[in-house]
Amino acid sequence: MTAKIYRPAKTAMQSGKAKTHLWVLEHEMEKPKVIDPCSATPARAT
Repeated sequence: MTAKIYRPAKTAMQSGKAKTHLWVLEHEMEKPKVIDPCSATPARAT
C-alpha cells in the first residue's frame, strides 16, 4: 500500500493563513477489490 502526504494549496478565495498548517494523507490501494457477482461481497484472493 502506498500513501501520499501533502499540504494542499490555498484556493483563490483564501487570502489569509488560516488552516494552511494542515496535512493530507491519502492511501492508494494496489489492487482494486473484486466484487463477486453472485453474492455481492468482495471475492477472496486465492
